[in-house]
Amino acid sequence: MGFLKRLGIVAVLVAVAALAFYGYNSLLPKTSGEETFIEVVVSRGTGDEKEILYQQKIPVTKGQTVLSAMKDNFELELDYNESFVVGINGILASEDDQTAWFYSVNDKMPHVGAASYKLEGGERVEFNLRPWDDETNS
Repeated sequence: MGFLKRLGIVAVLVAVAALAFYGYNSLLPKTSGEETFIEVVVSRGTGDEKEILYQQKIPVTKGQTVLSAMKDNFELELDYNESFVVGINGILASEDDQTAWFYSVNDKMPHVGAASYKLEGGERVEFNLRPWDDETNS
């Protein structure tokens, strides 16, 4: 076999190996930056008086914060260094009525704000507008 034929065969083998390697890598799971979904519920009131205003699945990137995901999908009004939600889609908390937006993830109130809570995907996030003195989770 001539030199050029061997060189051509080697080049083809290298190309096949490179395609196989890169194809295999694309099948490996991603550890961050992977797009996934969460369920978001926006509600008002508690108990028998609870009203669901919005309920939908939204796309998020693994590691994205709750606040960032909400900003991408809802019209938010923020206060206190742009990290405290005071309004969602025009529905505002009120000092006069002593109401605020509380959030929960999988029916538990996190110990960090929405600007710090990082999502994994698959969570159920609820923002609930209710009186300040209401101790319920949602």
